[in-house]
Amino acid sequence: NNACLGALAALCAERLAPGRGLDALAALFDLQDTEAPRFTTDKVEQALAEVADVLGPGGKLRTCVDGEEASAALAAQQRYLLAWVKARGGRVGVPQAFVVPIVDGELHLDQAMPATSAGKILKLVETPGAK
Repeated sequence: NNACLGALAALCAERLAPGRGLDALAALFDLQDTEAPRFTTDKVEQALAEVADVLGPGGKLRTCVDGEEASAALAAQQRYLLAWVKARGGRVGVPQAFVVPIVDGELHLDQAMPATSAGKILKLVETPGAK
């Protein structure tokens, strides 16, 4: 169902409009309830219509999604998750959430912390010194 397109769009939404990635992710998550294929360029652009004004002029989102930098970042995140799951014998619940520090616009996956609930996510994010 081309879920990678959705993941890339969420990643790019945060890059183009820092702080709006969760809004984009929420809108994209709703596409899981649509008919297959669930993630198409048109569906993604329609889902992100509410945050489109902060993503910049038309074409920026698509350029980011199609770019090598976004694909490399997503691949690094997928490798991290796979290693994390393997380290736990493959027995983890889904979906999983992680709080990942961002310093100078770069994700620091080596400092990522798993969060199993919204409360835990807020606690990790609100911890003094958290970035």
